[in-house]
Amino acid sequence: MSQNTFCNPRLYIEDIGIIENISGTIKFPGNNQINSMEIKLAGLNLAESALLDKEIRFYLNYGGDDTVPFFIGYIKDIKASDTMTNISIYDSRCKLGGEYAETITLSDTDNY
Repeated sequence: MSQNTFCNPRLYIEDIGIIENISGTIKFPGNNQINSMEIKLAGLNLAESALLDKEIRFYLNYGGDDTVPFFIGYIKDIKASDTMTNISIYDSRCKLGGEYAETITLSDTDNY
């Protein structure tokens, strides 16, 4: 990405910045559905197992440096090839319900 453009997006995976060769889409479907982001990182060799459930922060930086991320989510799917890594990210609500929710066990002795 050129540093001379008006929009200078930044992507951070667990506070490690990735600023080159980013492409993708963000979906805000509305109606209380989970927001998602699909990104493609070209030319990066990323270990798949090390990225699952890591936090992603995406800053749009449209006209200046943003202090609040445009999108925050967690990595839920990775497809890597020799030249491209495709990553699927869902917002934090994916941890509350659905197939990605964490299991909570309550018993008579541990119910708080």
